[in-house]
Amino acid sequence: MQPSADSLHFGNYAGALLQWIEMQNRLNATLDAIAAQQADSSNPLQVSVLGMGDGSDANFPAIYSDLFGLRTFNNSSGGWSYDYSTSYALPDFIG
Repeated sequence: MQPSADSLHFGNYAGALLQWIEMQNRLNATLDAIAAQQADSSNPLQVSVLGMGDGSDANFPAIYSDLFGLRTFNNSSGGWSYDYSTSYALPDFIG
């Protein structure tokens, strides 16, 4: 899903929305390219993101859901998957 000018606020400088879309497209194209090089298709590339910064009054669950769930990743044309965690719901450490 591509961000639209009416749904996001990027600051008051020219080209901010275009910079976001360009970064998002480069990130997803890179992940597509890495996934295409996987030798074992039964073990696809998996991307994990960890959102930090829960120590304020901001609604971080909503921010992370929107940013990581809707706006950053687009795996529709690549053989990869993603998931995100937040610092208030960290997965168990296995080590």
